[in-house]
Amino acid sequence: MGAVLFYLLYGVVGPERFRAIIGGFYRQYAEAGGGTDDFVAFASKTAGLNLTKAFDDWVYTVGWWDAIQGGATYQELVQRYRPR
Repeated sequence: MGAVLFYLLYGVVGPERFRAIIGGFYRQYAEAGGGTDDFVAFASKTAGLNLTKAFDDWVYTVGWWDAIQGGATYQELVQRYRPR
């Protein structure tokens, strides 16, 4: 599920913001380590988007499973989680 979450995040925020999130998180937490909450906060701040719904569904609950079972396509998932 982890790889799918990162692929979804890439689709939601776009390639430039995705690289900024991944690279920036690594640089900031490489020595001290960072947890899930750190990543969620860092990703939202770096992207300048409220990514709470995506992370709530994909990390903290099983909301993602309901969408997958319902037949949602990748593009539908990206639209579902892209903040308006």
